[in-house]
Parts: sequence; C-alpha cells; structure tokens
Amino acid sequence: NKEKANAMGAAGYRFINECNMFSQEIIDLLAINCQNNVFFDFNPTARFWGDAYMNENNTIKLTWKDNLKNLTGSQINLYKQWTNIGQNSRIGSADFYRWQVFCEGNYCDITGDLLEITDFRFVETHEMPSLFNYLIMIDPSNANGGDNFAMVLTALTIDSNLYVVDTFSDNNIDKKTIYNKIKKWQEAYPKVKIYCENNGQIATDFINSCILSGMAMNKWFSTANKFQRIFANLDVFRNDLYFLSTPQNQMFAQKMCTFTSPEIMEKKKIKDDEIDCLNNAILFYILSGKIKKIFN
Repeated sequence: NKEKANAMGAAGYRFINECNMFSQEIIDLLAINCQNNVFFDFNPTARFWGDAYMNENNTIKLTWKDNLKNLTGSQINLYKQWTNIGQNSRIGSADFYRWQVFCEGNYCDITGDLLEITDFRFVETHEMPSLFNYLIMIDPSNANGGDNFAMVLTALTIDSNLYVVDTFSDNNIDKKTIYNKIKKWQEAYPKVKIYCENNGQIATDFINSCILSGMAMNKWFSTANKFQRIFANLDVFRNDLYFLSTPQNQMFAQKMCTFTSPEIMEKKKIKDDEIDCLNNAILFYILSGKIKKIFN
C-alpha cells in the first residue's frame, strides 16, 4: 500500500514482481526513490498502465522455452499440451487465451465462458467412493438481493480427486436458513472443517455471529486477482472435479459456467460467487498439500 511504499526508502535498483498488480501511484512512489534502474516483471494477463512505457528498446519477452533448464519434464510436457490444445482452439476461448498468455507471452482477450457444463462429471449417490477431508467453504453476502451467499461441501478421495457433495447458493434468504444448512452438514460429517472468506464487514459480522453461536469457524483470506486465481485452476475444474448428481449441484455447476473475463462479467452484471467459493475450496486443498499441482 501507499504507506509501505513510502516506508521502503531509497534503493540502488528495484525489481518489482507482478507489477501489473500494483497501482500507478504505488509504482511512482517506488520509482522516485530508486537511484538507478527499476525492473518490472509481469504476465500479460490484461492491459495495464505499463503499456504506456513499453517499447522494443526496454522490453524483453520471455516464455517457458527460455527457462527449460529450470523446468521439470512434467512442466515442459504441460506447456506443450497447452500449446497443442490452444493452437487447435477457437480464438477467444479459454484454451486459446492460456496458450497465448502463458505459453507465448502475448496479450489476449477471452470472448466466451471458461467452462461448460460438459466439463464436469456428475456421479450418482451409489457410485460415490469413500471420502475424506471434508470441508465447508463459504462466500458470504448479506443475502438480501445483492451478491449470492454461496457455500460448498467438498471432500477428497484417497487419490486426491475432489468431490462436491452438496452446495448452497441464494441471494435473498434469511440467515437462520443458512445457519441450519451449515449445522446439517456438521451433523452429517462431524469432522468437517469450516472456512469463510473474510472479504469485508458483512463477512466479519457473519463469522462473529457463527463463533458466538458456538460454531467453529475459520477465516479464509483470498489473495491476487480473482480471475487469475480461478483461471489457474482450470485443469482442476475440468479433470479432477466430481459433483454428486443432485438438482442443487446441477444448478450450482450451471451458474459457474457463466464465469468469463472481468470485462464481460462487469458489462453483463454476471455473478461469480459460486465459482469463487468452489475455487477457494480447491485452493485450500492445494495449499494444505492434499491436491498436487505441477505449477503452484
């Protein structure tokens, strides 16, 4: 933030990683106190203030091909796979975007949805395997007609496949119904962990009310750009995710399929609470080492 940038003091050189995540104001404060050069590093996920300063004389574009000695065989094969799929995908699709941005280092726009309902696997109750590491992840709202109040109940198989056991999503409902849903899940799965995204005063109030009622509640803090943290788990959504086949879960999955670029989301007033909530659950398992990723 501005205060920390001011407090850093002078430097001979500065290297600013993921500079597109910083405001122009913060960058100016860091650059003013630099005696020599400032080096900026970023992935071309979206256009930003840096475009005004870049030219062929001060910009170096590097891709995975320039870093082969530091990549594992699995990582190299994944880049090749993304390239092959992207080259054969529709312009503006998620796969085309991933190839251009993460494999070729180019700006690219997404013009369609990231996921389709056919990307998900639905499993009947009698086909459910043994599940472990149950988790309730909550994306709160005031539930009075604005953002959706979204919750997911998830668990893992012994081979780290992620199952969505039950879901909840509504934007006009009383808090008592929400509390009762959580308690019902707790009773069915006694060892379930509960995390709630702490994304503002509404969330803080909800978390505190749960704690006061005797409910064990942990705070979840999201980091980085929402679109990028969801897009980073695209392969998990497509390949490692299973839904218990219920009408509620079908509807929840369908809502996730409207997620796309921030520009389109804002223009069409599309909500992203469902996919953000489930992605936070995915991130919990990844960060706790329950789901392995080639790239962290």
